[in-house]
Amino acid sequence: MSSQEGDGERPPVYPEPVSQFTPAGTTATPATPSGSTAAPGPEAGRCEYCDQPLPRGGSEGASRPTFARPRHVYAIGRIEPRFPTLAVEKEFEQLAGESGSRALEDRAVLSDVLSRTENSYLAPLLCWVFVCQGIDSFMVASETRGEASDLVAALAASGPEDQVDVVVGSVVGTPPHHPCAGVSLPWVKPAQFLSFSRQEFLASIPSPADEVDDKAEVETEAFRASARHVFAQVVGRTTNTGFGAESRALNYLALRYPAFYRTVFESSENSMPLRRIEVKPGPVGGRDVMEIQLIFRSRRTDVVERYRCRVDTTELFPFLVSPFEQVFE
Repeated sequence: MSSQEGDGERPPVYPEPVSQFTPAGTTATPATPSGSTAAPGPEAGRCEYCDQPLPRGGSEGASRPTFARPRHVYAIGRIEPRFPTLAVEKEFEQLAGESGSRALEDRAVLSDVLSRTENSYLAPLLCWVFVCQGIDSFMVASETRGEASDLVAALAASGPEDQVDVVVGSVVGTPPHHPCAGVSLPWVKPAQFLSFSRQEFLASIPSPADEVDDKAEVETEAFRASARHVFAQVVGRTTNTGFGAESRALNYLALRYPAFYRTVFESSENSMPLRRIEVKPGPVGGRDVMEIQLIFRSRRTDVVERYRCRVDTTELFPFLVSPFEQVFE
């Protein structure tokens, strides 16, 4: 396309896409011939979740299509980078050879090479797979260098057995031009990404002994051991992939609610060990509230005690609705 002298480069003009939604009971409006003026119609809104234009309304009273709420994720696992093509792998090997990183372990090599500014172009081209309990769960969307920087930083953390990665985000469509677009896993756009070692996490949980001046080192160690067991029990649940209200509520408690670990520890100290954790929908009130119950059973008398709390999982970030309280049934 030629331009007039003195004009800057003009972006190409694409035709407006035709909406694929036609409300039930209406007839699609034919295109207006070139040069004529179309009659004004109702203003099309935009979807509150994906920001895409909504279809224009038809006749008065016609039904409009409904849009499901986005699927949110609150997952605990490990992030693993993988090469989508042989060319990307060979490019990485060349960069690793130039940097002298061949003698390091795999994750250390990846971290050392990709963390360098001159090599950052390669990080968005990798397949960043989130693994829960040894199973590929979803793809972490990272299409820019900035989005991939947090994932690269996670590679520099502690060893694979000790490291914990957390993704809080929403399911999005597959990027059409990404090298990993052919992978048959859901894609998640992270709003928050955390990476830490289990030891660091357990040390950050307040121990009951921390509240007294004369700290009992033995009690603190016992509390840490109890918290480690409870954390592993939550993360190791067979259904915990980070999707769904049950998994998201439990993972939120495990990471953001210290009273969860304290309740279990104090009951265990009173010879009431934790037997199981139950999660079920809470009272219906227009929001997705999950009720988590901790069931304890006495070693001596078989008496059962229950404690419950409630977590709201309606939106991207879960939050505590009511703290743990004993339930009498």
